[in-house]
Amino acid sequence: MMKKTFYFLLFIVNISCSLDLPVEDRITGLDAIDNVATANESLSGIYNAFPIDRVIFSKLSDDLYPNHTVDDNISSYNLYKWNAQELVFLSNTLWVSYYSVNTKANILLSRIPFIETSNTEDSKLLKHIEAQALCLKAYAYFELIQLYCTNYNSNGLGIVLKDEIAAAELPRSNQETSYLAIEELLLKAINLFPENNSNVRFSKNSAKGLLAKLYFYWGKYQQSIDLSTEVITNLPLKSDDLNTVWLKPENNNEALLTFKGEHFYYTSIYDGVKHNDEFYVNFSINYDTNDTRLANTFINEDFRLINNNIIKVNFLKKYRNNTVEKLLTSTVMLRTAELYYIKAQSLIALNKETEARETINNLLSIRKANPITSSGTTLLRDILKDKQKEFLGEGNRYFDLKQQALELPRVNFNNHNTLFTIQPDNYRWLFPIPQSEISNNKAIQNQQNPNW
Repeated sequence: MMKKTFYFLLFIVNISCSLDLPVEDRITGLDAIDNVATANESLSGIYNAFPIDRVIFSKLSDDLYPNHTVDDNISSYNLYKWNAQELVFLSNTLWVSYYSVNTKANILLSRIPFIETSNTEDSKLLKHIEAQALCLKAYAYFELIQLYCTNYNSNGLGIVLKDEIAAAELPRSNQETSYLAIEELLLKAINLFPENNSNVRFSKNSAKGLLAKLYFYWGKYQQSIDLSTEVITNLPLKSDDLNTVWLKPENNNEALLTFKGEHFYYTSIYDGVKHNDEFYVNFSINYDTNDTRLANTFINEDFRLINNNIIKVNFLKKYRNNTVEKLLTSTVMLRTAELYYIKAQSLIALNKETEARETINNLLSIRKANPITSSGTTLLRDILKDKQKEFLGEGNRYFDLKQQALELPRVNFNNHNTLFTIQPDNYRWLFPIPQSEISNNKAIQNQQNPNW
């Protein structure tokens, strides 16, 4: 049988994650993916290619305040201030990274039908590999929609759906088509996954969790509620799980999806020369005394201001025990707790306030925090406020601000007075399509996001 041979390199950085199979440094060519072992090596390469820096989105939100040490890193401070050129740089990096994930996934998925297996275990493992590749492709598409598209508008500009290996000039699909493509990938993956509760790499539960998020942003609230309920039921949370989720996420129901590896989570807000954080937590964020999130989120320390006065501030904890050590950890990409908020917000959208309060208070009871008792527009505001506290430093807040069309103040690093406020209609909420993509793809040349 004749077959086309494509020559290219898939570079894969070796990390300590596998399906009990070794991970090589690289695999070469389509023909190299010819058995379960090389398919799994290819899968590891897709995981390695996925962007995992979540705290950078906390920098773009109101989770953090810059401190005066950031004046040595003008690029970091400019990104915090939403400087257009810095956003262009970030966008270029993320676009290339997400579409690299897409390309690697397409290559692996194109080879899987030609891989022969000799026993039942290998057949099951190959299905598991295929399911994960589908999820990684869906996840990359979902992230692209969140960064480059408006809130859901069926005919609005969506993303470029690249489903073939060969290069092609393709336009941005509309949003309905884009959402449908992600749904199709995740539904196919869910059908392929075995019944297990692994949280290292994608699993059936994390695929359903991601689909619940997609349905929420898509406005399909009942589907989002149903899937959220299913995952919450499958993965019951305990109050002490939060103590270990970031440093030991394996077999912890708090961690819905973990990308295993060795990364310093706070790289994008850390000064490696002076060994200090350039950002600390927004002063307005606090917790009830008994709230289990307090001890897991804050490192409370003395901080010397530029005028030599010393104040108490809170630095982010989670992936470390103090601000001195640079622990190398895996990254928790999705947490089960998020589905409580997605479910509650979906219930509010369907005018089911009582059920929404009950849902969020179930989580707050686990957190040993005071319940939310408000109603009407105040209920949604209180849920979003608590959601920021739950996911402080994990990037979620940036996407909530965009989805809810909220104002975003930017503050001075010396005195934290407001410099200016990013309005909900500001063009920078939509990342720019990279100029390299526009130059090389005629089909997208008239589809740049506004004002870029």
